[in-house]
Formats: sequence, C-alpha cells, structure tokens
Amino acid sequence: MNKDELYRVITSATAEATLAKLYPDFVPKNASLPAMSYTHNSNGRSRVLNGVSHGTWDIWRISISGNNRDECDTIINEINLLDGATSAMFQAVHILSVNDEPANINSKVFMAFVDIKTFDK
Repeated sequence: MNKDELYRVITSATAEATLAKLYPDFVPKNASLPAMSYTHNSNGRSRVLNGVSHGTWDIWRISISGNNRDECDTIINEINLLDGATSAMFQAVHILSVNDEPANINSKVFMAFVDIKTFDK
C-alpha cells in the first residue's frame, strides 16, 4: 500500500481544471469545495497454483465533494484519464467504477465516488 504515491498521482491528475484538495480518510467539515478524500479498501496479490505469489495490488476509493454536480463531474473526468496510467511506483492504474450519490433539492454538497486499482511495480 503506497499512500504517498496515490496522493501524488491523484493530485497531479486533478490539478489542471480544479484546485480540489485531497485529504486522507474524509473531507473535513469546513473544508472549501470541491474537495476529495481517499481510503484504502483492500489489497492482494496474484497467486499461481504452486503457491508462488506476485503482482501486489490495492483498491482505493476516491470520494469527491462538490458544490454542484458539474464540479464532481469535472474531477471524475480528470481521474478517468488515469485509466491505464503508470507512475514511478505503480505499474498500472485502473478505474474500476464511478458512482454518484443521489442528491435532492436541499443538498448543499454533491458527492461522487471513484474506485481505482493500483498495481505495484
């Protein structure tokens, strides 16, 4: 699990169109929006029948908070560009899923989630 590399990859991908800050675990209550947080969901490795393991990977959730749906969509579009990317520490980055949290007329914060899988070098 390489949190520092994940932070670097996500912030470099989202720096162009937004100034969304990335926090570990959760977006603080009074943080300016748009903002993001990341959490580690799971990890594993590939294993062949003889028991030899290789290819460690991690699954992460990026939670996006915005003032409106367009802010969330802009960040999602930037993160989606990472699909298939590599970095100094990641052999590959794969986008697994993108989900919107339903909003209502009284919503002050709009939410979306992007699940990604990173493969270590």
